[in-house]
Amino acid sequence: MQKEINVTVPEEIIIKVDNLNVEINGKSVLKNISFELPENELVSLIGPSDSGKTLLIRTLNRLIDFQDKVKVKGTAILNDGTDILGKNCDTNKLRRRIGMVFHFPTAFPMSIRENLSLAVSGKTKKVKNLDDKIESALAKIGLWKKYQDNLNLPANRLSLPERQRLCIARALMLEPKILMLDEPTSLLDPIDSQYLEEALLELQNEMSLIVVTHNIQQAARISSSTGFLHKGELIEFGPTNQIFTKPSRELTDNYIKGKFG
Repeated sequence: MQKEINVTVPEEIIIKVDNLNVEINGKSVLKNISFELPENELVSLIGPSDSGKTLLIRTLNRLIDFQDKVKVKGTAILNDGTDILGKNCDTNKLRRRIGMVFHFPTAFPMSIRENLSLAVSGKTKKVKNLDDKIESALAKIGLWKKYQDNLNLPANRLSLPERQRLCIARALMLEPKILMLDEPTSLLDPIDSQYLEEALLELQNEMSLIVVTHNIQQAARISSSTGFLHKGELIEFGPTNQIFTKPSRELTDNYIKGKFG
């Protein structure tokens, strides 16, 4: 990565990204990305496939470190002063603060309880208030009442929508300040998608969220702010109502109206 940068971020802004550029194999894939994520807001990232949405959140979580031949420039600073892109950044600590839920829900081959306890312990040793943490995480995504008496059930017996919720609960066990989700409802039917959207709206009372979605209607429903990416550029970022009713860029307007995708 790069040298540490000393930038002050206002308390009400959880993360400030400025002039972020990413190259992979010599190809520019993210170009001059700048935005601020306020605390306790849900931001949607929209745009066509390969526009850089997933790459952006993977960069902010430092999962991009596992990609070969990557060059990252610019800044991404948390409001506690953490330089996300700095070479001295503790990435393990960072990933506890910035949780990630992937497109396909992968439950570990163990019980519901073990899936969650593993998130905080790295092994099955006792963790202080573990039972309370498990109850809280499952309750927040609507699984506690159904499975509170059956936490030893193998997680692979859960339905796909329930496995997606379990993956979110696993991320919540670490009590992140930011939760990033990559297409969390793309494999779900409309009813299960609605349940999950409602859970995400509740979570923004406790944290900030970034949701990558191809579902334009979903972005309009759940997000307070929306960013539109195209070919690695953040074309427009602002209040969702403004983006969807009065975008400042013609390209944004054309995408929202379905003229390309």
